[in-house]
Amino acid sequence: LHQYGGEIRNDFLRQLQGKQQYANYREMADNDPVVGAMLHSIEMLIRSVDWTVVPPEDNDERAIEQAEFISSCLGDMSNSWVDTLSSIMGFLVYGYSYHEVVYKRRQGYTKDARTRSKFNDGKIGWRKIPVRSQETIERWDLDSNGGINGAIQNDPNSKGRGAVFLPIEKCLLFRTTTKMNNPQGRSILRNAYVPWYYKRRIQEIEAIGIERDLA
Repeated sequence: LHQYGGEIRNDFLRQLQGKQQYANYREMADNDPVVGAMLHSIEMLIRSVDWTVVPPEDNDERAIEQAEFISSCLGDMSNSWVDTLSSIMGFLVYGYSYHEVVYKRRQGYTKDARTRSKFNDGKIGWRKIPVRSQETIERWDLDSNGGINGAIQNDPNSKGRGAVFLPIEKCLLFRTTTKMNNPQGRSILRNAYVPWYYKRRIQEIEAIGIERDLA
């Protein structure tokens, strides 16, 4: 894996390296009608799926209780499970999506968001699983064997906190592919980049030509 100090440089196109790749992929997803419609269709398809937690053994009372607990946690987050899935879908555009798991103690309807819950059993559940924006991930902490220790995030809205280390043990990493254990995966828009690049410029040239003829 081509990486320098935790910065992945695996793509041979310079436009698809570093922060520039996020800007290009975001422009493709937000501006191109075909790409935008395709991504919207995938997201709506996944949002329509019914998600259930099934115990490994139907006759195991403990397994049934654990499955019910997990199901209750999914429906007790500050963001709905469907909205969380929608956020996770960003890995299709950027190749990966990095989420930090935030926990809470379930203590009923309290004013504190860290303890607010539909349940008052004192158990530890999920408060939320928010995305850590790809554009704020500065670099990756990789060990000598290519394993992923975590990511270093530099949030411009952190009010001087600077770089924050997000350990992999506390996070969920969604990728389109695990080839060479690249933490950034591979965007599903990668093969469409070159045709999109030329199409956009040809459209600009045609628009300029039409404008001059009309003038």
